[in-house]
Amino acid sequence: MGVLELESDLQATDSGLSAALSEGYSLHVDVLEPWLCRVAISPAADSDMQPSWMVAPKGDVPWEGRSRLSTTGFSCPAATLQNSDLQSSAIEGREQAQPYAPLVLASDNVRVEIQETPLAINIYRFHDSQWQRCFEDRPVAAYRNLAGRGQILHAQTRNLKHRHVGLGDKAGPFDRTGKRFRCLQTDALGYNAETSDPLYKHVPWFMFGNSTDGYTGLFYDTLSEIHFDFGAEHSNYHAHYRQTDVYENALVFYVLTSHTIKELVTQFQCLTGKPHFHPRWALGFAHTSMHLADADNAQYAIQSFCEETRERSMPMSAVHSGSGYTTIDGRRYVFTWNNKKFPDKKTFFKKIASMGLYSCANTKPVLLNDHPLFADVAAFGGFIKDKAGVPVLEMFWGGLGASLDFTNPKTISWWQKGIQEQVLGAGFDSVWNDNNECEIW
Repeated sequence: MGVLELESDLQATDSGLSAALSEGYSLHVDVLEPWLCRVAISPAADSDMQPSWMVAPKGDVPWEGRSRLSTTGFSCPAATLQNSDLQSSAIEGREQAQPYAPLVLASDNVRVEIQETPLAINIYRFHDSQWQRCFEDRPVAAYRNLAGRGQILHAQTRNLKHRHVGLGDKAGPFDRTGKRFRCLQTDALGYNAETSDPLYKHVPWFMFGNSTDGYTGLFYDTLSEIHFDFGAEHSNYHAHYRQTDVYENALVFYVLTSHTIKELVTQFQCLTGKPHFHPRWALGFAHTSMHLADADNAQYAIQSFCEETRERSMPMSAVHSGSGYTTIDGRRYVFTWNNKKFPDKKTFFKKIASMGLYSCANTKPVLLNDHPLFADVAAFGGFIKDKAGVPVLEMFWGGLGASLDFTNPKTISWWQKGIQEQVLGAGFDSVWNDNNECEIW
């Protein structure tokens, strides 16, 4: 284990600063917007970092991903290196950082204060005509490299008056304070809404603060497994802290410095990309049920349910079909149809439309190993593969299956063709990409 510290002077860059760190790492700090800073701890060779598919300040992310150190799409306001004129208040508690003369990266709205040994970072925002500290690393052992585990740990001081909200779809109370969470995509069918973790979503983003101090947003740009501890862990040798454990060889996070939750949520959307504008009907109530689509007479069951909603004057905009339309002996084969369960698709979709309803198809980006098209996809390298180049087979609905690799342009074309011909071409109005959490073991 190594506690990271600076091993070179800070060097100014076009958008911030960089420096060499211990353990063969590099530090990059960038002021990307008046409200946004990025901190990156990268391995010696930037090529060793996985690209990002989570950051999209302008338009969508390229299929091949985006460099996690890229500044494309950001305004990058002017920022300069200078000595600090801010007083670094002592941290309450037992620990004390080593005496240091902090260096500062300053712009008009954001100031980043760097402690050299051990590495620690404080970030200030300009609010109500004064500088307000909105992000504070733990002054001792803030950044630790656990090479043997393949982890980097990041610890920040925690104000006991602050609450923590975010992480997307998680069980338990809205305020995550005092709890520990694991972000690892899992198809957790039937989970306990109070205690289960991890769940489906991978949303490494949270906001901390309160109405008096304001809120700050923190987003970790990683698709790797990541753990968040919001105060469950405590050590006699440190003041109260929260900690993030990332299971990869790099650490890249964004600090959003606006003051309110409303501002932060809006700016987070600007950082990660805005969704396409939905049609109005997509905002109405849509119904789905495995029970209906899995029934032996699925076409009749779904159609009868829709007719009953109209008889009862229930306001419904769309019906989502579960993947039962693709099942054969309980196994689900994407881009196929069970014609016994849906003997007359043309009539089915015509009647759905006549009731003023839109239809949506459940599709699964995984092929079971006996799927009739499995060999074809494997031949052009369309699956996620192991180190030997063999498709990775893992438990899926009904048996072993391989996840599609959407970083491969051939996979993209194959998937688009299947959607057009077998789903939309069959009569569905839209597609529900289910099981896209990719539970890869």
